[in-house]
Amino acid sequence: MNKILIGLLALSVAGNIYFLVKPSEIIVKKSEPEKKVVTEIETIKVQDKSTLNKLDLANEKIAGLEKELLKLRAELDLIKDREALDKLSKQIDQELLESLDTKVSKQAAAEALAKRTNMVKELFEKESVNESWAYQTQDAITNTIYAHGDTSLYEIKELVCKSTVCKMELKPFSNSKGVEMMVSINASMAFNENEHLREFKRNFHFDTYKASGVLEVYISK
Repeated sequence: MNKILIGLLALSVAGNIYFLVKPSEIIVKKSEPEKKVVTEIETIKVQDKSTLNKLDLANEKIAGLEKELLKLRAELDLIKDREALDKLSKQIDQELLESLDTKVSKQAAAEALAKRTNMVKELFEKESVNESWAYQTQDAITNTIYAHGDTSLYEIKELVCKSTVCKMELKPFSNSKGVEMMVSINASMAFNENEHLREFKRNFHFDTYKASGVLEVYISK
């Protein structure tokens, strides 16, 4: 009997010990690592000085070519303007000759001449300066006016030449009636004395005289 009790007691003690030392269940969750998308930007740096110098030279050449292209376009526009002016001048000269034998009104002739003068004026404003032609022509005009013109009647106030057109301002010494017409006739006669200037067209802008007392003359090849 005692043996039975001792056995039960032993079993009871063993059971308690089992429950005391039995490890608790641990639940482990397996977590997946977070996925990240990394975008890499590759920057290329040119560190070779010779390559950089070549790039700079290429950019300078491109800029220079662009400027030349603009100049060529402007020159083409000027060529078209000169051709249109030459065509108009020939037409006006022909009409003026015909007007001697026909009944063309003075007003129509004056309007045609004013149109030509405005075209020459616009061409002068657009042109760049051809230094060689400008200086030679300015000297020729100045020398011709003072050599063959009536310098007691007027003086050259200003003279500017560009590539194919010159602008001259003549200042009469008096303000008598019709003096601007006398100045224009005298200056034209002086031009006819110079073999080189004889072929140049003279366009007198009489409106400027009325406004400022100065007679503008546009001289073109």
